[in-house]
Amino acid sequence: MNIKVNSPWKWVQLARHVHTETPAQHHVLLVLAQYANQKGICWPSYENLMEDTRFGSKHTIVSALVYLRDELKIIDWKPGHGNQYRHFANTYTFSQDAMVAILRAQKAKSLTSAPSA
Repeated sequence: MNIKVNSPWKWVQLARHVHTETPAQHHVLLVLAQYANQKGICWPSYENLMEDTRFGSKHTIVSALVYLRDELKIIDWKPGHGNQYRHFANTYTFSQDAMVAILRAQKAKSLTSAPSA
């Protein structure tokens, strides 16, 4: 896997190789990565994530985000805030170190579980 560190698509390149438990989790991860800036920070709304993934349930989005934060530990999630005049969406920050560690662990696991000839 060859990831260009300064590529604007760095987060998508990393995310596409991460294995998740469900396709929905992976889809949310890829869409979130598309929103990320060079520093790995993004703030799409639930509505945007639902529209981009075509998932009709906010629960599907939230449970995928919780999995990415709590199980894989590859994103940090800061809740948004607002009032009657303005609302700020949640902020998500990718951890490059955590993503690389996950990819290395998944690669090592696939090498050790590969059938021998």
